Order: sequence, then structure tokens, then C-alpha cells
Amino acid sequence: MSQQSSPFFRLPRELRDEIYRYALLEPGGYHYDPISGKLRTEQGSAINLSLCYMCRQVATETFSMPLQEITLRFSSYPDASATAKKFKDLRKRSVFAVKRMLAWAADCVTAEHLDILQSAFPHHEGIRFLRSKNAAYRKCELETRGITGCYNAPEHVTVQAIHDLLAVIGTDPRFHSLSAKEYDPKLRNGQPPPNRNDYRIRDDEEDHIPRYAPHSQRRVIEWNPQPWDISDPADLDEMDKLMYQPEWNIDITQRVCPKTQYYYSGTASAIRFLKGIRPETRLSIRKIEIDERHLSVGKMDSHAHGLIPYCRENPKLKVEIRIDIWRVVMLKGLSPGRWTLSVSSVLSRVARWLRESSLLSQQGMPRGQCTLFFHGGESGLTQQLWDVIKRAAALDDAIIHLPNSLPLEAQHNRLLATVPPDLGDLVKQVVEGSLPIRFDAMVGGLWDLEQAASELKYSGAWHYDLRNVIGFLGFERHEDTWELIWEEHYIYP
Repeated sequence: MSQQSSPFFRLPRELRDEIYRYALLEPGGYHYDPISGKLRTEQGSAINLSLCYMCRQVATETFSMPLQEITLRFSSYPDASATAKKFKDLRKRSVFAVKRMLAWAADCVTAEHLDILQSAFPHHEGIRFLRSKNAAYRKCELETRGITGCYNAPEHVTVQAIHDLLAVIGTDPRFHSLSAKEYDPKLRNGQPPPNRNDYRIRDDEEDHIPRYAPHSQRRVIEWNPQPWDISDPADLDEMDKLMYQPEWNIDITQRVCPKTQYYYSGTASAIRFLKGIRPETRLSIRKIEIDERHLSVGKMDSHAHGLIPYCRENPKLKVEIRIDIWRVVMLKGLSPGRWTLSVSSVLSRVARWLRESSLLSQQGMPRGQCTLFFHGGESGLTQQLWDVIKRAAALDDAIIHLPNSLPLEAQHNRLLATVPPDLGDLVKQVVEGSLPIRFDAMVGGLWDLEQAASELKYSGAWHYDLRNVIGFLGFERHEDTWELIWEEHYIYP
């Protein structure tokens, strides 16, 4: 019997498609296995696509259906090969090395170079700031602070700008003699090393141990992994031999907890998967869900930026990144033993996630294609956390915008020093729905400035630190939860 005469193919195409969907349906979606690099069923077994190969016509009609109909799921996973830890350390060393190189060669940077850089990074206020200064001020700024702009540009964009600038000024005849001061102290002529005021750097270490050498300088400029990369082990081994690891740069957990468990993020896994498949296959994908359950290497708050090229390529793609706020955002703010949270650390980390999400559209992410969802798992504390964040933003907003209604000392209280300067604006954007972020909580409406100022005025809140102002003590009662979360990452020998 020919395919055309088969009763099945005499059915309307719409009905055949429904049959295909029923046969191919995987209720739990396709799960990415980072070890094999393949998609699996929820139970971990191989995906059965035998239906798609029954005959040529079925293969044609179901060509892209599985990826169109089924959600692809990715999650953070522990690194068994120790490459995650090495990647984390090497990227930190790389960033420090290129910043040092630029500081030594600051004399090479001209207004024309900054014009070129500004055209490549039009939204970067740090570059715009340098362009507005004269040569002497610009040189001093590059030697002491470098290119800054953490509140208006993602960190990886600033690092890319430094690499690009080094590539441009590398053609200057003076570049190699100036940058050689890093590994040849005789060339310094009494010039102090850059970042001399860094309390972590000892004088003897600063003067005698270079961050790069003549044979490694060009490779250090070229090597610029993105925070979401999962690098090849051979590449990491090569760079490990080319860049020195200063003692102060060793993560404290390496000294205290030799068995620290490092994770790659689910977003990094998704990016690697998308990068490795054919463009026509990528265009078939409709929905991706990413479960971030662990604090992972490589500045996790910026990883969503790595999805921008794929969302731009495929306008029908929808990505949801689910972030366990206790394991991913709060872990670094936790004090083991007491099981309490550092309030300033919590607010700064939340602000960093909000800030990075606010920059997604600026960097080219199409609106509505990628959403970050913060949840509290089974702890039920997300609402309490959101109330804390919102109240801190409201009180800080009142101090900034209604200073005349408060006692003088309220303008110099610890609240201003603890709350990130842009937290109020970021929280307002969450409340208004203008950020691609959702909280597993009732976010409510905007606060009343007069009411916040009144609370500060009549409670005398400026006399206390932030813990007393916003009542963070409720989080200290969940010792079992904190211990379990801590043990997932820091395994004592």
C-alpha cells in the first residue's frame, strides 16, 4: 500500500498533527544531560523518535514538531572535573591582568581611541566619562580606576571594552615598552604599580610577581571568556601556565573548605547546547525553562546576556530562568555557625540581579522573550524577603528625595551606606513591571514617600543599623534550611 492510499494519510493534516503531538508528547519535557550533551526524557532515558522515521512523509511532517511542542529544560549541575573552579579563578586572574596592562599603557590612550570605543559601546557611561576629560585626567583615571561603569554596563561588557582598547593601542610603538613595566621593574623609573592602594596586595608581591610575561602578553589580551562559557579543559590548562595566581586572589573557601562543590549554571548549559546545534534546529525551538538551583561560577547574574543572540535569531523562542533565591542569591550573604544573613550583602546581591536584568534590553534582548523568576522553593520566605527589599528601598528613597523633612543626622545614617544607590529605582521598575523579572510574592504598589519619611522621623530609624530598621531577624529561625543549603556547596573535610 502506498503512503498516499494509507487511511492515515487520508486524514486531514490538522488531525494527523494532533496524532503526532500525542505520540511525541513528553509531559516532563526534554531534559539536557550535561555529561553526554544530549536531550533525555524526564526519567533520563533516550528520547524515542522512531515515529518520525516511519516513512518519508511522516519524517517531513514531523521534522521540527518535537522541538516546537516540547519544553527544553536545563539546570545547574555539579562539576566533577574541577574545570568550573579553574575557570572561575582564571577568569578573575585574566580580568585583573588586562586591567593592569591598560593601567601601565595609559599614555597610549588618546581621544581618538575612546571615540572608536564609544561607537562600539554607545551606552557605556564609563567610556563617555573618560572622553569628556583632558589627557592628564584621563591618564590618572586609567592608572588608578581604569574603565568603570558598573551601574550602567554589565561587567563582561566593560571587560570586553578593555580587551578591545588594548587591541587598538597595541599598534602604538610605545605600548610594549610601557606594558613591559609589569614584568620588568627597571623600566618603571620609580613609577608606583597600578592599584597600589589595594589592601590585599603586599609590597613585595606587587613589585616582584608579574601578572603576565613577554611570552604570554598577547595571549592574555586575546583570551576573553564570557562569564557563561564552559571552557575546554586544555584551554584552561594553557592559560593556567600563562597567568600568575596571587595569594590574595585565592577564594577563602579554598582555604577553609577544600571540598567546595562548584557548579555550572543551567543558563551556561543552555547556551552551550544552542551554540552546538544547527541554526535550522535552533529556529524550531519554542520554549526553554532553566532551573537555577545552585550558586554557580562566572557571575551568574549576567548569564542571561549570553542568550541574547539566540533570542534575536528566533523571535518565537521564550525563555524562563527560575532562580532559587536562597541557594543562588543569598548563599554568599550567609554567616555559618550563626546562620544569619548580612543585610548589606543581601541587598547588594539582589540589586545586582535586578541591575543586570535591566540592562538586557539595552544589550539587545527582545522584549518578552526572556524572563527571570525568583522563587523561594519550599521555604515560603520570598514574600518576607520582598517586603524587606521594598521597605529598604522606600526608606532610602525618602532620605534622598525628602532630606529637608528629616533631622540632619538622617542624611548621614548607615542606611545610605548599606543600600545600593540604584536599589530604589530598580525596585520601582519591578513594581511597575518594566523589568523582565517576577517574584514569587505579592509585589504591591509603589510606596508613599511622605509615609516613609514619617516612619524614619518618628521612629528615629536613622540611629540604628539596617537590621533594626527593617527587621531582618525572621530569617534567622530557619537553621535546618540554611544548614542544608550550606552543605550543598561547602563540604568540610
